[in-house]
Amino acid sequence: MNLHHLEIFYTVAQTGSITACAERLHISQPAISRQLKEFQQRIGVVLFERLPRGMRLTHPGEVLRDYAARLFEIARSAEMSVRELSEARQGHLSIGASNTVGTYILPSLLARFRRSHPAVRISMFVGNTEQVAQGVADLRFMLGFIEGPLHGRNLRVHRFLDDEIVPIASADHPLSRRRRLCPADLAD
Repeated sequence: MNLHHLEIFYTVAQTGSITACAERLHISQPAISRQLKEFQQRIGVVLFERLPRGMRLTHPGEVLRDYAARLFEIARSAEMSVRELSEARQGHLSIGASNTVGTYILPSLLARFRRSHPAVRISMFVGNTEQVAQGVADLRFMLGFIEGPLHGRNLRVHRFLDDEIVPIASADHPLSRRRRLCPADLAD
């Protein structure tokens, strides 16, 4: 299945006719008919019923239309994201970060970002996980970095870094003589 054939199928499904599809895509009507026929033969499924005035989707056609709609939405979103990245050479980047991330991790990363994007103005808020999550949800921050769990929010979460937590003890403490510790050792 190639995207060009899928685009033709989807446009016919949207417009309801080969003529309207041809006009929208700036392709001749015979070329649309031929490519649509090729597409149906290639996948081995009849996607449309011909009617006296236009075309109607078959059930497999309706299923494919829904998948095509999602696929083209993903393609539009990807194109927009890539365009935004390429345009990120100037503007304002507002970031919210929880305490440890904002104090110890992001400063060096943002310094590197600033060197490669000197025209981008960066502002950073450092607070707790709840404040950062709320700021992202309210669109006060374009991006948030948190350490704690995120509950009940309609936000996308992507793992960024794994944090390593190590216990330390006085050299005189009995636990300092052990090579390995587990959380249960600390409960006693």
